[in-house]
Amino acid sequence: MVSILFIISIIILLPFFLLVILGLISNFTSEPYKVIDDSNLPESEKTKAVHCLLNVRKKALSGLLYDATAPYVMLLVLPFVKREADKLPSLFSNWDNEVSLNGDGWGKQLADGTWVTVREPGDPDCIPYTHPDYNGDAYYCKGRHPRSFMARYVWLGWRNRASKLAFDQGVELTKVDLQQVKTWGDVEVDKGKEGWLIREVKGIYEVYQITNGSKFVKRTRYGYKIGNSINYGAEKAMLSTVGISYKKRKK
Repeated sequence: MVSILFIISIIILLPFFLLVILGLISNFTSEPYKVIDDSNLPESEKTKAVHCLLNVRKKALSGLLYDATAPYVMLLVLPFVKREADKLPSLFSNWDNEVSLNGDGWGKQLADGTWVTVREPGDPDCIPYTHPDYNGDAYYCKGRHPRSFMARYVWLGWRNRASKLAFDQGVELTKVDLQQVKTWGDVEVDKGKEGWLIREVKGIYEVYQITNGSKFVKRTRYGYKIGNSINYGAEKAMLSTVGISYKKRKK
């Protein structure tokens, strides 16, 4: 009986330990520092960039517990969140999403009544998932409405764990600030092109690198998401702690 309970406990706690391990690997990998070292930044700028990334690591580690417990907390909280809600109760704000607990996608209804869902608006007729008239599914949870329990669980419990905390730990950037962003490397990397990119403004840095393999794409995005403020108008450059990740390469 004890052995069975022990095995069940290990299975239940496995996601927690896995997320902690992955978080530590991502935060302590040398990949973003290699990008800085191999770049054409002046030496004084490299020193500042490394110092910035070390501060980001410190912030990220302080929030690692929220990240690793998201699958469990959301399993307990989401059943009690009203369908019309766009935010989690304030007590659980650190596990919330900076955009909405209902996802960040858009979609439109076709003439035959079916819905097309996308990550970003493709034309003026698209409406966001948060709109009360949206009745399609979620791009991250096919066949499920963004306000359904399952879609919310995938969104907050796994795909975007504790992202509101990462946003709150970020740095506010004004339009004036964005006009002063310094860039090294290839800005097209921000759109998925292979290469490296480093941005700086107000003493904060974003290090981005994409390397294509035969079957997988290796990606690094560490520091502050300055690109989100430039491309999407985000009020803050939130923390980005993807020290190293792999995903299957699209053919």
